[in-house]
Amino acid sequence: EQARHGVQEPIALGLLGDYRAVSDSFGPLQAPPLDQALTSLALSRYAAAPGVDRQLASLARSQARKLLVDLAEIEDTVDNPAVAAAVIYACAELEDDDVVKGLRDAAVAAIVAASEAPEFSGMSAALLAGAKARLLHDGHEAIERTGVRAAIDAAWDALPEHQHVALLPWIGWAELDYANAVEGPIVRADDLRRLHDIIEATRVIMTDDEHPADVRGGFALADRFGSHPTAQTTRPAAWFATVLNHREITGMEESSLALGRHLQTMRFLMQLSVREEILWSVRNPDRARGGIRAATWDSNMPTAAQAMALITAAHTLEALTGR
Repeated sequence: EQARHGVQEPIALGLLGDYRAVSDSFGPLQAPPLDQALTSLALSRYAAAPGVDRQLASLARSQARKLLVDLAEIEDTVDNPAVAAAVIYACAELEDDDVVKGLRDAAVAAIVAASEAPEFSGMSAALLAGAKARLLHDGHEAIERTGVRAAIDAAWDALPEHQHVALLPWIGWAELDYANAVEGPIVRADDLRRLHDIIEATRVIMTDDEHPADVRGGFALADRFGSHPTAQTTRPAAWFATVLNHREITGMEESSLALGRHLQTMRFLMQLSVREEILWSVRNPDRARGGIRAATWDSNMPTAAQAMALITAAHTLEALTGR
């Protein structure tokens, strides 16, 4: 019927955009490619996490692949280096088939070409560096060690120190992959430990009129809401979960303290989730249940926040089981 009236066939929809629980709507209707790739990565990592129900893990892995297959249908998806980088992360988690491999090859080509592009800023620079480090770790022949190190250092330098939280978790993962690839220590471990201390200083421990009990455990990172814990907490949380058992970042004597602090963070993320007792406040309880809100006072559910929260949960499960 569409063809008969000259209407172009729609592309695969993939993932819906940010969910607005109050109106039971999505905006935009189709999630941006970056959010789709991040969600694929999150689903794959959750599927591989210890203790996850096998049937649920199989479903998550299937949905992760479907998102990549849908992305492959969108022309020029990986022209944006940040999207290409996220695609490389997502594809690395799945068994290669023809479609996924084709998308990954296109993403690799974009990342290699980006080495001569102008400098990127913030999260994009960290994503780019992380993807290059991942390719180096995997032994990709088009990636050189010196270029990867330069990309990681450029990402660190893209923002002033007090804004380095915006680079997480990608800059941390880049450093780990690079260290593993060259079989050496983490080059900028001191910077990572200093960033850890800066973020920890923002954790809400004591509650008062400004920081009520429902935000306890979250990081009061400055954003458009001011210095109050929001779903932005998921970004450092995903990194902290990754290194809970990493002795070079979290020393042996610090591990139990780090775990206790991280569980406070998880408490806050649970507070952000739509649980049974607050379903009355949303228009479509079945759709909203379990979603991560932008803030305790904001029922919008950003797609990226769902992905980062799921990655955090997966890495926390790994840390708790010693994997």
